[in-house]
Amino acid sequence: KQISLPNKEQAIYENCMQNIVFCWDSNCGVEDRDIDKLREAPSVLNMQGMFCHPDELLIHDSEWHASHFGDDLLPALTKPNSEWWPFFKELGVNNLTKMARVELDFFDGLEQNEKEITELIIERCDVFVRMLHDKKSTVREKLVQYLQKLSVKSYDVIRVVASVTLSGNLVTSEPRPVKAFYEESEGILILVRPIEDLAWLHIFNSILHSIMPSESAADISHLGMNFAQIIKMSVSEANEYLTE
Repeated sequence: KQISLPNKEQAIYENCMQNIVFCWDSNCGVEDRDIDKLREAPSVLNMQGMFCHPDELLIHDSEWHASHFGDDLLPALTKPNSEWWPFFKELGVNNLTKMARVELDFFDGLEQNEKEITELIIERCDVFVRMLHDKKSTVREKLVQYLQKLSVKSYDVIRVVASVTLSGNLVTSEPRPVKAFYEESEGILILVRPIEDLAWLHIFNSILHSIMPSESAADISHLGMNFAQIIKMSVSEANEYLTE
């Protein structure tokens, strides 16, 4: 049974990989045959400190996606410095965000259209965009795209399931209940009744995770709380609040 590499030896690996990436990026000393050798060997450490073949791994670039699997996906995840990502992709390591999907697995109860919630969110679209002023323009554009076509429905129970394609095989998480889920392909926000004040945090977290899957859970939660605070204000009050 393979065991984790001791910390001291992991540090040596990190230093060696740093030098290899630098040489590859500088077109200095790393040839195609060297890349082929790394592809064909267990040359990359996973998050448990064990060597794996590159095509057996995914780059851990999303806490949100990984959280659906608990610890089950850890053997298949690696978390290199972001500067190394292009080199790892050259070896055949894909990003988790590219290979994973989160989908509605189950719903139960009478479907209800939540028109009031839909209108509250859409009316404040410009305000929410202002709150993402420090994010990339593509993120703000995606938020507008999401909110402009938004519809909101609710059920008594909803569960979601995550899946990821790894080495050509589909790996599926255990279904789990959630308070809110944004179905990106349909532009539908799905909620669980009863819908209470705390639901706003779940609502915005689900939308923001979908837009920015690589953001940390802490950053998404912080943004979600700010959005939830804004939803309680009128549009004019919200704009004035952000201007102060």
